[in-house]
Amino acid sequence: MMLRWNMLLMILVSAFVLCCGDRSVAAGDASLPQIPAMSVEEFFALPAEEQRTVLVEALEQRLRLFENIAYETRTRKYVLREDLSMFPYGGEIAEPADKKMFHMKFDTRCRGESYWQEYQMTLVESPKHEHGIIRKEVRTADASEGEFLRAYGVINDEGQSSSGSITHLKNWNHKEGLLNFWGNGTAGGHDLYFIQETVQALSLLDTADLESDRSPPINSGMIGDRETISFSYPFQFPRMKKYPGILTVHFDPVRQFLPLAYRLECSQKQEQGRELRWFEAMRVEQAAQTQGIWFPQRFHLLKCNRLPTGAEAESVDEVRVESVSFGTVTQEDLAFTFPAGIEVEDNTTGVRYTADGKGGVLGEVQGIPYLNERYLRGKILPFLLLILLPGTGIALFLLVRYVDRRYARIEREQPASPGV
Repeated sequence: MMLRWNMLLMILVSAFVLCCGDRSVAAGDASLPQIPAMSVEEFFALPAEEQRTVLVEALEQRLRLFENIAYETRTRKYVLREDLSMFPYGGEIAEPADKKMFHMKFDTRCRGESYWQEYQMTLVESPKHEHGIIRKEVRTADASEGEFLRAYGVINDEGQSSSGSITHLKNWNHKEGLLNFWGNGTAGGHDLYFIQETVQALSLLDTADLESDRSPPINSGMIGDRETISFSYPFQFPRMKKYPGILTVHFDPVRQFLPLAYRLECSQKQEQGRELRWFEAMRVEQAAQTQGIWFPQRFHLLKCNRLPTGAEAESVDEVRVESVSFGTVTQEDLAFTFPAGIEVEDNTTGVRYTADGKGGVLGEVQGIPYLNERYLRGKILPFLLLILLPGTGIALFLLVRYVDRRYARIEREQPASPGV
């Protein structure tokens, strides 16, 4: 009898644990962004306005993934001298024949506007360093303090060196490098946050654009053997106003509108037509489902300032997502402490010190906080660029205009010379 009660008790406990475990998993999944999925036929059966609404909602939910995400990536950067002008439509980029390349490894954790990242770059060989270079860096963006901290070390034929720095977060493009701009970020030189930009472009469309028979903005397309929906719209980098372009992005609605590819061409108007100034394209080669969400596993990225016809060598990035998890990052995962013995340059106060490895200072602090040349120079120089230089230009313009008017008035006031 006792044995039966023990067995029954074990069954009840096991059932309770399983039920509670399922509830905890379900609760965790429920907190994740809910991204819709449908077939291409179902998408285009929707009214035009609803198509836009569904696509915007799906992309906004994808951007939400980066509010709490942890992932590890491995990147190979290599050089090819092949015709890639049809990428990403012409198939997968081939393996490089020359094995000399960069290897990069990222371990990243994002939570809200803050993140922590460990980065290692290995250069197999270089003209200056026969045995290559290894660069390691740990960096964190602390949104609550408005600071960007990083410590890095370099190992090469000449030995090794290291240093650290603290910078105002607003002075750093702090989203640069986070899964090659798949999330939100601040625009820089050639920083294309293609999902963020697509959401903004879709939001600007009106009903007339959506119902236009001449050039429907949302079309069907193909990437490899997968049918996609594509969206094309004008785009230009903030620092390249002279070079407007067209960005086309392809999505797979079956896999929760996973971006499969994009292609951007920016050109400058010339007398003979238009000359290409920037080419950029991405293509997802493999994807997998994690915690019920489709995410890229491997993709290629190509950037160059010409059409990649193979006439010149081009640099290609192959990015592999080794692991990814959503909603698992805590505030403790973003903790950062400078290693002991590293020289830290604090650009927020203008001082320099040696870290003790415990969050404190080893020895004396060099410089007086906020009252030293380095800090004041950093404060005054932006003021000169922002205020003094434009003010000087305006003053010179007004002075030239005044002198010009004065000479004109003197000429009018002079008596006319008597004729011969």
